[in-house]
Amino acid sequence: MGGAWAEFSEPRRHLIALAGRITLDGGRERGAHGAGIILCQLFAAKAPLRFSDLERLIAGVNQKMLIQQLKQLEQDGIVLRTVFAQVPPRVEYELTDMGYALGPSMQALIEWAEMRRARFTRNG
Repeated sequence: MGGAWAEFSEPRRHLIALAGRITLDGGRERGAHGAGIILCQLFAAKAPLRFSDLERLIAGVNQKMLIQQLKQLEQDGIVLRTVFAQVPPRVEYELTDMGYALGPSMQALIEWAEMRRARFTRNG
């Protein structure tokens, strides 16, 4: 799978760019912990992540918001949720092929955000 984002290895830099309140959910503001942050973490991981991993990786996220965002990404066909029948239950999240196809668009969005941030930093 990896595709266009196989080299995505610096999530912190990309998370900072996305934290500028850029959303991927039709413009509804979700703060710095929206779908973009979740997608960045899944791209960076290059492997499925457990819910607890995502919760740990996204500083300040609350469970309710993370659950809602993951459900929406799953409904949109961007994230695959796998439940393992074991005790305690284990749930993993990973990008689908459609999710990986967002890579070039996400990269362009991140580059735009960095360019915009630099412009506003220069103009004070």
